[in-house]
Amino acid sequence: GDQEKEVRLASKADLEQVVSVAQKAFEEWSLKPSLQRARVMFKFKELIEKNSDELTQLIVSEHGKVYEDAKGSLTRGLEVVEFACGIPHLLKGEFSENVGTNVDSWSMRQPLGVVAGITPFNFLDTNDDVLNAAGEAFEEAKLIGLNGFCLRERSEQARSVDQWHTLVAEIISQSQYKIDYIQQVKALKSNKVILEEASIQAQTKSGEVIPARIFVSIAEKFNLITELDKGVIKTVISQFKSKQKTNPVAVNLSLASVQNIDFRNWLKQLMKKNKQLHQQIVFSVSTFSIVNDMQSYESFVSFIHEQNGVVMLKRFETHSISIEKVKDLKPDYIRLSRDLSNEVYSDTGKQQFIQSMQELGHLLGVAVLAESVRDIRDVNYFKKIGLAGNSFSDLSA
Repeated sequence: GDQEKEVRLASKADLEQVVSVAQKAFEEWSLKPSLQRARVMFKFKELIEKNSDELTQLIVSEHGKVYEDAKGSLTRGLEVVEFACGIPHLLKGEFSENVGTNVDSWSMRQPLGVVAGITPFNFLDTNDDVLNAAGEAFEEAKLIGLNGFCLRERSEQARSVDQWHTLVAEIISQSQYKIDYIQQVKALKSNKVILEEASIQAQTKSGEVIPARIFVSIAEKFNLITELDKGVIKTVISQFKSKQKTNPVAVNLSLASVQNIDFRNWLKQLMKKNKQLHQQIVFSVSTFSIVNDMQSYESFVSFIHEQNGVVMLKRFETHSISIEKVKDLKPDYIRLSRDLSNEVYSDTGKQQFIQSMQELGHLLGVAVLAESVRDIRDVNYFKKIGLAGNSFSDLSA
């Protein structure tokens, strides 16, 4: 048959624009009374019914469905809109009097904010394909942190969990992965490289690149992550010995490794054998992961410092850990999240927070770094307040 249409693939920039527009709309829409919102939904319902034939033809064209199937899809969508028209009733709160002595209980329903739903584009996909793809996306987004999302091209059918387990276990056991180096952080005063981050590059035997976040997430799910962390550390050490690396390298550790006593004992022996290790490797942990077990992280930092090692807390957010808690954690480096590191020049809230972090870092001897800075005006601000360094994205004037 002849090609009918082409589907434009959305980019990360497209998604960020949609979220930004939705956030702006939320400010006004969330304040509207429920009856007013219901009127909008009734108008929407009316437009769907009025243009049902045209919409059905569009579904036929876009999805390749026969007319009756397409009409059924539209009808199901209309039913959802009809349900939303009852929003004044759905948004009612509850009140229970005297649930305890002199205690009343009540609830309110309030707008949550911007949310996203992922639906299958190709109706011919099976439920297993859709669930596997959604699972992969979830595993990748989970490692990014709160409100994380991921977009990637789909090169083949999504794998099942068992298939992922077999693949990742084989790659880790045979060390069939490479280490790349990203996020080069330079000192703002001297422009000297402070450190760069080790990143795992894994492929299938057919040459298909496995997204690093999915690879790491699957390793965590099946308790393979500590073995992977050890393998990455040994690979980085070997590259220092062969003179392939000269700048300090940040190696990301999982919470499982941080909690693992056997891993600490292994690391202790390794650091005894490699006297220069404390100058070569910075042990990095994501803020998002340690909030689940702060005690283990504090203990790990103390352990590393006993071995004369260095620790970095990365992806630091305003809502993740209080500034006061940083005093107890005592990392050597704090790397601000990408969001917190950008558009600072025009955001007084970010400026105040970062300046507080910088002042605290100065008192505690903690170097504060910014991540993936895109605007030279942000770089100039960081220089002004004395930030230690930052990594760059594509800078704009």
